[in-house]
Amino acid sequence: MKPIVFYGTINLESDILYVQSNKDYYSVDDTFTLKINDSSFGIKSIKEDKKWFKFDKSKRHNGEIYLSIKNNKKEIFNKDNIEIILKEFNPEPYPSITSVGKNYKAGEILSIEGYGGSAKIEIVEVNDKGEVTLAKAHEESSFFVDGYRSFFPEGGSGEGLEVVCEMIDNNKKTVLEKTVVNSFFSDGKILINFEYEIPEFVETGEIKLNRNTITLDKPCPKDLSRGTMCICQKIEYTEKLGIPLVEKGTINSYNLYNRGADIIERQFLELEKRIEKLESRL
Repeated sequence: MKPIVFYGTINLESDILYVQSNKDYYSVDDTFTLKINDSSFGIKSIKEDKKWFKFDKSKRHNGEIYLSIKNNKKEIFNKDNIEIILKEFNPEPYPSITSVGKNYKAGEILSIEGYGGSAKIEIVEVNDKGEVTLAKAHEESSFFVDGYRSFFPEGGSGEGLEVVCEMIDNNKKTVLEKTVVNSFFSDGKILINFEYEIPEFVETGEIKLNRNTITLDKPCPKDLSRGTMCICQKIEYTEKLGIPLVEKGTINSYNLYNRGADIIERQFLELEKRIEKLESRL
């Protein structure tokens, strides 16, 4: 059977292997053999976990943007494939006007953008100085922040207009698939970042991951907490005697060969005893 290759994380003297999270669980069971950093292991049990984490406002660490997750232990690792779920928001229909500007005309269409979204601002009413007294927002694409946000609309014949929009949850969500480049645990928080950064304006959201957790048949002799490549393969056996069938590229092949040789030798010895008993009766 073709080997399954994945990234895994395991601590020194631990028998718990955290398999790289993926969109789907890996098709592995306790009949497989594992090779981890030149050591071979059997599988005692496998657990499938679906985990959700809420993350806080993005933080900068060593000049890079990290998502911060409050947790009592590290549960997200390097190379994990995860889904980031962001809520979408629309600006309220009639934003507050904090600076009326001047020389605007009713009916003009201005634009605002930022926080991942954009909208049109329609000038509904102005006074005789061209100061805006009423404006209406028309959503173009969703924003990814809530609360009250200030904008300086662009376009039109005037200048100096400033509006404040309350961002309203539109019950839609955006899902981003990301691979964790770096992950570490500090002061009760998991910090993670990616090859392509999450925009700094993203303040809250959720992370979803699917993970196989494997209990090995013996502790790991090395500290592989930073992760390592793992090779997992199902071994086929003969139906009657259970002799392992070793193909080219089979992991742990020398142990499997020795196991097969031992089974064959024991069968020969048993057969030899039976022959001797039969011969003694003649």
